[in-house]
Amino acid sequence: MVYTRSPDYLYRRNGIYYFTRNVPSDLKTRFNKNRVVVSLHTRSEVKAQKAAFALSDRLERYFESLRLERFHSQELGLKALQDIKTANSNHFSLSDALALYHRLKGTGKNQLFYDVSNRSIRYLAECLEHNNLSDLEISDAGRFRDYLFARGMSYSSVKRLFSSVKSIVNLAIREQGLTVTNVFSGTFISDDGASRRYRITRCCFASIIFFR
Repeated sequence: MVYTRSPDYLYRRNGIYYFTRNVPSDLKTRFNKNRVVVSLHTRSEVKAQKAAFALSDRLERYFESLRLERFHSQELGLKALQDIKTANSNHFSLSDALALYHRLKGTGKNQLFYDVSNRSIRYLAECLEHNNLSDLEISDAGRFRDYLFARGMSYSSVKRLFSSVKSIVNLAIREQGLTVTNVFSGTFISDDGASRRYRITRCCFASIIFFR
């Protein structure tokens, strides 16, 4: 996997541009991570710069609104208790989800079931910078897919691990009544690499038969 950094809060990974920006130090306690990373879904530097400028402007305005909110809260002594309650009710970690999955689905399963589920959550935790289901974003699913392929995994292995993660997250959402979406549902996983390897193998096999 190749990372190339450029100005305007951009970096490039496998030819695709990503927007990245650190959360200001005075607001870090408000968020679950210290850095914003968003795929811009383009290989064009010009388009990426325009999108990055727009995102940076929106973020700056959002950060300023949070500073104003904090100022007025301190001045008036107000705190949004409903927001805090909602946030707590949606807190469920990846490890919690895995333990729940094993407890409810693991009866009578063989060792492969545990190996695949453990490995899928371990890889997901290594790929992401957070551990809470409510913090998952749609872009995280694409990052996880790219991460698995970057490890040299085959199409079938990536599909198997994705299926495991999707099942684990689905069960946690249903059982815990979480008001979140399973971001791993419907993620596109290309089999171009698998198809290309198959064509090469078939051609080589045909050549061996021909020369015999």
